[in-house]
Amino acid sequence: MDLIDDRERDSESAVTTKAYPHRRGHRVNMTVGPILPRIVQLAWPLVLANTLQTIYNLADMFWVGQRLHSTSAVAAVGIVFPTAWVLISIGTGITIAIATFTAQYTGAELHDRAGYYAAQGIMMSAGLGLGLAAIGEAVRVPLLHFMGARGAVFPLALSYVSVIFISVPFSYLFMAFSAALRGSGDTLTAMKLMLVASLTNIVLDPLFITGIGPIPRWGIKGAAIATLVARFLAASVGVFYLLEGSKGIKIRLAHFKPDLAVMREILFLGAPATADAAGRSFSSVAIMALVTRFGAVVTAAYAIGVRVMSVVWGVSGAIGQATNAGVGQNLGARQSDRAEHVAWMSVGLAAALMTSVGFLAAIFAPHLVRFFIDDPATIAEGTVYLRTYGWFIGFWGGLIVLQGAFRGAGRTARAMALSYLDRWVIVLPLAYVVGYSLNRGPHGIWWAFPLADSVTFLVAAVWFRRGSWKRTLVREASAGSE
Repeated sequence: MDLIDDRERDSESAVTTKAYPHRRGHRVNMTVGPILPRIVQLAWPLVLANTLQTIYNLADMFWVGQRLHSTSAVAAVGIVFPTAWVLISIGTGITIAIATFTAQYTGAELHDRAGYYAAQGIMMSAGLGLGLAAIGEAVRVPLLHFMGARGAVFPLALSYVSVIFISVPFSYLFMAFSAALRGSGDTLTAMKLMLVASLTNIVLDPLFITGIGPIPRWGIKGAAIATLVARFLAASVGVFYLLEGSKGIKIRLAHFKPDLAVMREILFLGAPATADAAGRSFSSVAIMALVTRFGAVVTAAYAIGVRVMSVVWGVSGAIGQATNAGVGQNLGARQSDRAEHVAWMSVGLAAALMTSVGFLAAIFAPHLVRFFIDDPATIAEGTVYLRTYGWFIGFWGGLIVLQGAFRGAGRTARAMALSYLDRWVIVLPLAYVVGYSLNRGPHGIWWAFPLADSVTFLVAAVWFRRGSWKRTLVREASAGSE
């Protein structure tokens, strides 16, 4: 891409001020004013959206447990969750690249360029989502066998995952839409759409699982169909908003002409983030494969525990996404010192919130697990998991935020390296050795998570403090991530 000098930036800024009067609507400008209030303003809709996403996921498990009264059905939904996450997370690289480019071009006041990159990224997301959905359908049987789905759990998991894979392209479209708005500083619109999608899923789940009137009893498959309908709704409205242009960023039809040079930039920046997300999701699959060997009770307890903790993870993920946008906007505006301040304030905020929520999860662990299923053995094991992890979850929060800062700077390979250190270098070997070789059982697996998170956070903090990430992509867009 050709370099853009200051005169061109000023010229485009003058044009886009008229062409995009909406950009002052929900958009949070992270380049001026007090930092902490702007982080909160940008992050709270993301916290709520991620919480809604978690509730959205929890709804399937909750209604399956309540309506079908089956530990095997709950375990089946739990097994499918990391499996579906593998396919969805592969597209994370593109969405992170969309958010990073739109943030930096928004900070540089090049709004039409931001919309152009968003459109190219959306086309890539749609194509990738369709391809991965087809792959998922083709390999679903051997994949479930690898995950440890056995006996009564297998046909239930197969019925559920077959529909979930169909919904993957719509998830990709919504992720791309959310990333484009997030980069421009608008996190409120995507949150409102997620609210609608979550409510849709919550309402449709019990109707489709047990049937009512003309709606047949679909069982566990009904929960997946409800998720498909909700994702389709959110994706459709999101794409409409981008084309209509009143929600923080404007995409014109002319932007959808394929530009291979820009797509390469997006791919090059997003490739490490894709490897990052894929590595994390595959590690979740591997961990689930370790857990399922201990039987349905431990599997159900872990599945419920992960879903409960995902509410906590959603807080750090939201602040990390806000940090991505804040660092990106400030680097685009040539304010690297302010970008660093944004990152460290976000780390403090995430650590404080995560520790507080983690303590609550640990204290009320038995009640949280009982909410999903009233089985004493499952409740006991789920409580151990939540109390082992909950006390130390603040380290995970700080790590996620620093990874978001690296991504906002376009240093996606560094964020990827930290994820692989956490999950593949520490968690998995430690879980296997302690859980199996030392015969500590599932409790050995539970302890691997807080130990890995604390070590990796310290590595991330030292690496970020060195400051070698302080370069903008606006003048270095052809340089890729690293």
